[in-house]
Amino acid sequence: MRMLYFTSLYFKRSVFTGANKRFDELGRFYVKLLKDQFRVIVCEGEQPDWAPDENCLFVPAYNNQLQRLRSFVALQSLLRRVEPGIVISDFMPIPFFGLRKHEHYQLIYDLRNFTEFKRGGLSFLTEAFQKRQLTRSTKIITISDFSRNDIVKYCSIAPQKIIVSYCGIDEAQFAAQAERDRTIDVLYVATFEPRKNHAALVRALGLSPSGLRVRFVGRDLGTRDEVIAMANTLVKDRGLEIEFIDSISEAELVDSYRNAGVYVFPSLLEGFGMPLIEAMATNCRVACSDIAVFREICEDHAIYFDPLDTKSIWRSIDQALKSESAPGTFDYATGRFSWEKIGRDLLIDLGLRSDS
Repeated sequence: MRMLYFTSLYFKRSVFTGANKRFDELGRFYVKLLKDQFRVIVCEGEQPDWAPDENCLFVPAYNNQLQRLRSFVALQSLLRRVEPGIVISDFMPIPFFGLRKHEHYQLIYDLRNFTEFKRGGLSFLTEAFQKRQLTRSTKIITISDFSRNDIVKYCSIAPQKIIVSYCGIDEAQFAAQAERDRTIDVLYVATFEPRKNHAALVRALGLSPSGLRVRFVGRDLGTRDEVIAMANTLVKDRGLEIEFIDSISEAELVDSYRNAGVYVFPSLLEGFGMPLIEAMATNCRVACSDIAVFREICEDHAIYFDPLDTKSIWRSIDQALKSESAPGTFDYATGRFSWEKIGRDLLIDLGLRSDS
């Protein structure tokens, strides 16, 4: 069997994001299943706690663009030295020269650089650079049909070159369905950035009755102070209880979902939306933006609203709060989005396992 190289120079072992969680969960599964035919390539100092030394390869860490170039060169060199195999990598620039002896699958989560929510560092050149990188890739892995369609649309890539591999959940974390104890009315877990649309949710909460208990969980990526200022006005004028938490443990996160009346996701752009399936796995009601990717993930297990319409958001929240739980969503979430299923399906798509 060919070697599988699981590569991410973006991975941070101490940061809890959807991308890091995917790397952790699939890596943990593959290191047990594939053993000495599996290698992890990460930056120095970021060795995952599930990866033994013999399964790890490292390149220098980076904190600026010059150091990133050094890491890029080191990755090229490393890939040229190791035995041929399949390389899954999310890093750009893509080290094409180092990948000549390997079968390359570029992992990408979304094409936000083609929208108003750009995050690239090349200004107006970001779109052209990313399109060129993806066009030259042997194959691409992305996390939803929505993202695949965007890649086809914006980069003119044939659909058959793109593998869809969903994000998932750890069934063991959600298997014990404790009795719900509603200590939170409205929960939102997301980094604070414009596309997450916190401000619209806060405005919608201004239509709620007094005494509503709200919890926001997430790191600040630019909009947190603005949202807190808006929330403080509601606390003062409307008597709402609003809590802001930078980060919590996985166990505390599951408890938050389990004890929430509704998980609200008013985002304007996502490649997937992992909190949706986590909330559903606790039978928590979900109210979310009526965008294509959320329809794909939740199907008929969510209440949808227009994320640009304050009244629409509040009506959906109010409807969800009037129902204590969402029976059946646990089976739906764990049946469709378990990490083991996703991991095995991806191996079939890579040609490393058969479906027989």
